[in-house]
Amino acid sequence: MPVPFIIALVAACVVIAALVFVITKKKKESDDIYYSEQIRRSEERQAQLAEQERQRRMMQRERASRS
Repeated sequence: MPVPFIIALVAACVVIAALVFVITKKKKESDDIYYSEQIRRSEERQAQLAEQERQRRMMQRERASRS
């Protein structure tokens, strides 16, 4: 095999490896952002539900105390 062909083949492999590394790193970062946003939304939802439940119980206590 000629030397320039081997050099071109090695260079192509290095470029492909670098692209794979960059793409997987970007995918991991975007996945991290997505899942942290999902966790934040889930925590907000749980806090809202807890507040609604607290208010519902307060209303029940008020109704019970009036009767």
